[in-house]
Amino acid sequence: PMVDIGKIKDHFWNGKFTIFEIPPIEVARQMTIISSSTYYAISPNELLDQAWTDPRMKHRAPNVVILLNRFDMITRWVQTVILTEKSILERLAKMRFVIEVMIELEKIQNYLDYMSIFHGFMAPCIRRLQLHKSKLPGKIQNELENAEKNESFDNNSQAIRDIHTKCFNSHEPSLPFFVILLKDIHNYEETKTFIDG
Repeated sequence: PMVDIGKIKDHFWNGKFTIFEIPPIEVARQMTIISSSTYYAISPNELLDQAWTDPRMKHRAPNVVILLNRFDMITRWVQTVILTEKSILERLAKMRFVIEVMIELEKIQNYLDYMSIFHGFMAPCIRRLQLHKSKLPGKIQNELENAEKNESFDNNSQAIRDIHTKCFNSHEPSLPFFVILLKDIHNYEETKTFIDG
């Protein structure tokens, strides 16, 4: 699709704008381009021996490490942009914008960045802002509740696994919640049993 830079056309080239002036759909698209280029660069060798968990072997899983660091960076970014605002109205505006980006990420089936934003809202420093959340429009609050259901660890994270299956069967481009896949690899590696050596 065509790039949509919204109202910043007049001052795009001088850089006098913030990410919050760009339409949420375009922020979601750009996040997806960055994350998917790394995700699809992962080679099978990177997934061997849980290399991404061992400081001495991380060099063997560079793309996995980049994605995990990016996940943490987005999660911290969500917390920072909300908490650094001085007034409740400014914090609400930032919360709403970030949730709108999260909604667009779900629409384009980028569940990796979708969950990284959601994890930002699940951080204790943001969870305490119950008054703020109560002032968000009902639709926005519902999206947070929906994300919480999708992220649930009940039945071995069945909700997100069902989403992954639906995405796979749709034959549309998608980016899975990669952390669940790494958890599966970890569990497999940790529970290997041997017969006769």
